[in-house]
Amino acid sequence: MFGRNSVVTRSLRLTTGVVVVVFLGTFFCGCRGPLDPPDINSAGPDIRVLLTSSPRPSVELATTSGYLIYLDGTVLEQRDTSMPQRVITRDGQIWRVGGISAPGQQLKLVPHRQSLVRLGQKYYRGWLELIPAADGRFNVINHVNTDAYIAGVLAKELYADWSLQTYRALAVAARTYGLHRRAMRMEGLYDVMSGQADQVYGGYLAETDKSRKAA
Repeated sequence: MFGRNSVVTRSLRLTTGVVVVVFLGTFFCGCRGPLDPPDINSAGPDIRVLLTSSPRPSVELATTSGYLIYLDGTVLEQRDTSMPQRVITRDGQIWRVGGISAPGQQLKLVPHRQSLVRLGQKYYRGWLELIPAADGRFNVINHVNTDAYIAGVLAKELYADWSLQTYRALAVAARTYGLHRRAMRMEGLYDVMSGQADQVYGGYLAETDKSRKAA
């Protein structure tokens, strides 16, 4: 939970002069909709969110509908049906995706429009990029449109019964921060981290109607 420890919350002040204080403690929004997400169209660029706090030796991925897997820009697999949970590992230069093995560097899991990708037990909009690190480990980055990113941040930052105007105020600050980090890290592998070092981002299951409307 990023609460008042986050960069944005520590610096946020409403234009009315009221300081928004987010209390310490763990907050989880139980407003989970079906895995058929309402559309969020964003005119802004994608935000690259680092989902792994440290490089992983393996991850479990799945999708809710059709998908493509790219390896260094070449289609490794394409399906019109959902991908069941698969374990992804890397051994030397070899990626292992379930029963598929192939050498390469950058692995991408790109779901069909309005499909979700699942990393562990969390669902995300957009698509996932797996980037090799040292010792056969790798990082996972979520490429997601700006509004969807903000919707996944707000509900992790604010209590559910806080006003829409408060949500909108934080949406402005969180968007500004995310786009600023994107501009500063254009040459890097990611723009923001998903934890307290930047803004806590909970993905699709963290979204609420209020957070989507505010975004």
